[in-house]
Amino acid sequence: MLMLWLHNFAPETMKKIEVTFPVRGHSYLPADRIFGRVEKILRRHAVIKTPEKYWELYSTVGEIRKLGPDWSLFNIKEALGSLKKVVGISTSKRIIIKKRPVSGVVMKSELLYRSDDLAKKFQTLLKPRKRLAQIVLPDVPLGHAIKQKKLDSLQKLLVTLSGEEWYDTDPELKWMSEIFENVVVANSEKEDLQDQEEGGEVLCECAENEENDFI
Repeated sequence: MLMLWLHNFAPETMKKIEVTFPVRGHSYLPADRIFGRVEKILRRHAVIKTPEKYWELYSTVGEIRKLGPDWSLFNIKEALGSLKKVVGISTSKRIIIKKRPVSGVVMKSELLYRSDDLAKKFQTLLKPRKRLAQIVLPDVPLGHAIKQKKLDSLQKLLVTLSGEEWYDTDPELKWMSEIFENVVVANSEKEDLQDQEEGGEVLCECAENEENDFI
C-alpha cells in the first residue's frame, strides 16, 4: 500500500517512507490515547441510536472523515499478484521504502531501530514483468447483504429499546426501518426471479412434451 502511494499519489518532495514497529506493550501512540478518550465518552451514553450521534461524539476528540464522502476504500489484495512478500518482516523493526528515478520504488527491512545493516540492500518487490503503474485497485463495496439471523437479532433489540412499533414511534430509528424495507424489497425481487425461472422451466417441459406427442 505504501509503495503504491509513494509511486502514484505522494508529493514530488516525498522521497522516502520509514515504518517503525514499536515494541509490543511499550508504545504510547496518539491513536491509543484517542481510543481511550472515546471509550470514556461512550460509557456516558448507554444508548446511541443514530450514526450522526456517533459522529458528534467522535468530533470532540478529533477530525471526522466519513467513509464514502471523504475517503475511499480500496482492495489492496489485488496488488498481491504483482508483488513479492517481504522476507523476514515478522522480525523487522523498521521497513524503509524509497523512490528512485530509474528503478522506481524499492525497499529494505532492518532488524535494529537505530542502526542499518550495511549488508542489506534496497530491492524491488515487483515480480518479473510487473510494474507499479499497472496495478489497479478496485473499490471495496461499502454495503453488503445482512444475514437473516442478524436481522432477527436486530429486530429484538429494537423492540426492547422502543417497543413493537419502533419504526413509527421513534424518529431516531427511521433510518433503521429503511434497512428492513430494502431487505423486504430485495427478497421480493429474488422470489419473483425464482418464480420466473421456475415458470420458464415448466414451459420448456411443456414444449418438449408437445414435441414428443407430435412426433
